[in-house]
Amino acid sequence: MKEQEKTLAEYKLDALRSQMNPHFIFNAITAIQHFIMNNEKRAAIEYLDEFSTLIRKFLDHSRADSISLSEEMSLLISYINLESARFSNKFGFVLNVSDEIEPDAVKMPPMLIQPFAENAIKHALMHKSDYGLLRIDFQVEAPGLLKVIVEDDGIGRKKSAEINQWRPQNYKSCAIEVTKERLEIWNQKHGFTQSLEILDLYDENGEAAGTKVITYIYFAT
Repeated sequence: MKEQEKTLAEYKLDALRSQMNPHFIFNAITAIQHFIMNNEKRAAIEYLDEFSTLIRKFLDHSRADSISLSEEMSLLISYINLESARFSNKFGFVLNVSDEIEPDAVKMPPMLIQPFAENAIKHALMHKSDYGLLRIDFQVEAPGLLKVIVEDDGIGRKKSAEINQWRPQNYKSCAIEVTKERLEIWNQKHGFTQSLEILDLYDENGEAAGTKVITYIYFAT
């Protein structure tokens, strides 16, 4: 890629990251408002403590061009803990890192995985009638290429779309689209064309059994 194209890609990446910040903060504030209105004082205070920790991490990360995988995972865990508390712990969470990965050494753009976790929770797991599970796996796909799998056993994309059609017409979530663009720009800048796959999961009876999102991210060490 020519130097001018690299510069343009960096400008686009900065612009897309700036779009991400207000979206994330808005959803976090909405979550804490919901929790305070529906839970006792002690639980609300604990939630506020977790929320303040999350916001500090978020502000630190949003100013950085790249962060370690350890930092990204820490933010993910804080966010998912908040959402689990908000939804009365109706889903579990498993995070797995391949043995060949050194989380402190791997560098990547900040806030790339959280939108997919958010999407799985809000559009799949929260609508499930029984206990659900969110699983996030970090693997190495190829030298310099991280493979991240975000998988849920929720209601599936078709049922989610049916539910979301009743949302107000002015409702619009751009986080996933913004993240797709960030991924594409980041990976292309480093010579990778892979970025994202979304797979619908089914059980033995052909019924929807969740969604798997596979994200490919160039990383530096």
